[in-house]
Amino acid sequence: MKYLTVVLVSIALSGCAAPLQMLANSYNHADPCQARAELNRPAGYERPNWCGAGGSPATIYDVNGRVTGFIKR
Repeated sequence: MKYLTVVLVSIALSGCAAPLQMLANSYNHADPCQARAELNRPAGYERPNWCGAGGSPATIYDVNGRVTGFIKR
């Protein structure tokens, strides 16, 4: 048990983020709204029209339903 704890702590404290980076990269590659060059999208790639579909402007309401502000996009 002591050996397992030492191994797990040493892995956690080693600073190795490679497995997490691989997971993040796989999500970025699967996301059609990501159009960054490092994702190797084909030339002329255009994001789908529904990316960022929140619309603009967004209205902020308080708990009583009154408008408290707007968010410009």
